[in-house]
Amino acid sequence: MNRRDWMLTVGGAAAGMGASGLLPAGTLLPPGLYLPSSEHLGHALMSAGTFQSPAPRFFSPPEFAIIRKIAELILGEEPGTPVAGEVAAWIDLKVSSSAGVRAAATGLESQYRTLAIAYYGGASVHDIESFDPQTICREGLAWLRERGDFVSLDANRQIELLNSISDARPDKNDENAGTRFFAFIKSETIRGFYTSRTGLKELDFRGNGFYASSPGCRAKKE
Repeated sequence: MNRRDWMLTVGGAAAGMGASGLLPAGTLLPPGLYLPSSEHLGHALMSAGTFQSPAPRFFSPPEFAIIRKIAELILGEEPGTPVAGEVAAWIDLKVSSSAGVRAAATGLESQYRTLAIAYYGGASVHDIESFDPQTICREGLAWLRERGDFVSLDANRQIELLNSISDARPDKNDENAGTRFFAFIKSETIRGFYTSRTGLKELDFRGNGFYASSPGCRAKKE
């Protein structure tokens, strides 16, 4: 076993101890590579009740309304559809927590950063350390405000504005605050939707359930 494999093994063991409860409750673990317990996530998902959209943490109420409207348009949902609110809440959570995530990443001691690079790759670590969704959203919303009250615009004008900063724009090399904003919102809208109950149902995803025996492949049974 080389040094890299040993480090990864130690990191995995530490994550396992933290997830399985082998350490006393309340024990603080050193910074490193930790993954959530799949058992805990499974129980949390099974016991989750109806989603209640919390108050925005980063966006102001008018800004949150813009995020929700853009999510509706990207997903092709009717105004007021609950899943658009869930997606907007996900984006707000992602943006509000981004500064803390970046601070934690840049504050890692050298040996833990080295371990993170070995596990996740240098590009992924660099992205976490440098990516700034809050600035992207502030500048993007300012770009939209210069073109009117987005929520109050008619649907055709809203779509026209989004098309001008989307992948469908004539010159994809033309980047500005609007294009960076739309790229981020589109990416997180897709991520938020396909990790929501509605999105998982659309995918017919069955990984969040518990079965006495494996349900097997439905196609094979048919």
